[in-house]
Amino acid sequence: MSKYFFIELIILIFCQSVFSQAKITIDSSYIVYNGGTTFDPIYINVSNGNSDAISKLSTGFIISSNEYQYLNWHIGTNTGTYEFPFGANGIYTPVELNVSTSGVGPGVLSVSTWYSAGNTDLPDGGYSLCIDESNVVDRFWTIDFKDYLTNPIMDVKLHYNVNELDGNLESDLLAQSGDLSLSCTWNAGRGYINENDNYIELKGISKDGPWIISSEINTLPIEMLSFDAFWSTEEANVVNIEWLTSTETNNEYFLIERSLDGQTFLPIGVQESQGNSKNGSFYTFQDLNPPQEGIIYYRLKQFDFDGTSSESEIISLESSTKSVEFTVYPNPSNKYFNINIQSNQEDIFQLLLFDLTGRIIYSNSISVSGFETSHTIDASEIPSGTYVLQITSQKRTEIINEILIKTD
Repeated sequence: MSKYFFIELIILIFCQSVFSQAKITIDSSYIVYNGGTTFDPIYINVSNGNSDAISKLSTGFIISSNEYQYLNWHIGTNTGTYEFPFGANGIYTPVELNVSTSGVGPGVLSVSTWYSAGNTDLPDGGYSLCIDESNVVDRFWTIDFKDYLTNPIMDVKLHYNVNELDGNLESDLLAQSGDLSLSCTWNAGRGYINENDNYIELKGISKDGPWIISSEINTLPIEMLSFDAFWSTEEANVVNIEWLTSTETNNEYFLIERSLDGQTFLPIGVQESQGNSKNGSFYTFQDLNPPQEGIIYYRLKQFDFDGTSSESEIISLESSTKSVEFTVYPNPSNKYFNINIQSNQEDIFQLLLFDLTGRIIYSNSISVSGFETSHTIDASEIPSGTYVLQITSQKRTEIINEILIKTD
């Protein structure tokens, strides 16, 4: 059974009434977790979603010792800088999350961090280290997004204790995110180091997972920030393939592969890489002879100078003969939203309209028989504000999200 510690019950914290919710302030005392396992984790829950709901007056902080000791902050759709006040051995090493783009839904940011001598207490789920552990800082971090329909986007500062560097130079440090789909289970290094304040900063984070900090010269060869395929609007029957890397180390080239079943892939081209890059690179490739029916699958195979290789995620694209287009108008609107769907095959589309707390305020299904179909949402009784229209299909894998603005 999980243990929950709500802010009203922590004796080292005093409360005051602000924004009609409790705030907590940490003085010179420490909050120390006791216990926590895979099957019996411990949580400190902060239900006040404001970024100033936790503050520090003096030298105190929260001391955690394993992965299963979490601080959950129920920020919902709020934005701002959230400082998770962790520390150990007399050193304050917070985790700062600067949420710039709000999420959709009643979400929670859940953070844990723990010291691990020799990096033996790896994050749960099957993670391993494929480099010498002496090149990895003796601490792990996890950042999870819970109960969101769409995750927020944020910049992250992971503060570290210089006594946990294990002999690594601060100037060589980069952060690596966990990825169980990789044979080594860690993406390539990224981030910007601040040696004066002892933290590494990460931009545009919106995915769950654990983090490590390791020496730049030993990080994995590449991390993919994006990988996409789409039909060209300028050339007929041509697929544009684009990908963006954050960093590259000893990367020789990419092999672009295509499949019709998502299982058997054949090469269709080669793209030379930048070799070594701390700032990442943007690549493009054109598939000039794509199949005209069914679903097309693509993946990248990346090769290092030493001959080792790794594979990207698999992405898919509907054939050009089975295209679909959506139009929503007027937007903004004070009464009606008209939805126009053009599809050249029979399909059923599900429409869901969410407010920014994740509550469904409208739902409907539309049958399309291979032509143009229109549907109207009567929003006259809906309060003014911003909403998310989600469109899904029985025959297509993609999910369409449209921002709708209701005016008075």
